[in-house]
Amino acid sequence: YSGIALAKATFKEQKMRNLIVGFIFGLVVASVGFGGIARILDRGVETIQTQSKEIASEITQKLNEPPAIVKIGDPMARVDRREIASRLRELLWIDNVELERRLLTGEVKITIIPRSPIGRLVSQSNTAAESIGFMGADLDIFYLPRFAVDQAKANGETNWGKIPEIN
Repeated sequence: YSGIALAKATFKEQKMRNLIVGFIFGLVVASVGFGGIARILDRGVETIQTQSKEIASEITQKLNEPPAIVKIGDPMARVDRREIASRLRELLWIDNVELERRLLTGEVKITIIPRSPIGRLVSQSNTAAESIGFMGADLDIFYLPRFAVDQAKANGETNWGKIPEIN
């Protein structure tokens, strides 16, 4: 009778030992795993790509305006998608920005969706308005600040001055 009790106690002790060893092993694996994730997130930005080389210099220049948002060598975890998109949307010809962070390669890929204005809205009653309306290729109407449109015309951006007028 005592042999059965001894076997049960040994079985319980083995089960407890296995549970403790499994728990310690799990802690070791988790700490190594989280350290690996931390290393990936701390990886620096190695390249910033855009869909074409023609716009790359303008995009890079806009991103590097003080305070610079993203630079080569910055940790990938600090790349703020919203801040980059907001900064780039300041350029008149940009409608939307898609940003992809590739953590394993250290690459930030920026895809620009340009505006496609097909007409400039003209008001007969208010010619000194603060903003100018445009109709996009998707037939949506968007407004841009007059000073920004005037500056874009002066810089020769996207032929903003040659867009047909819609009364």
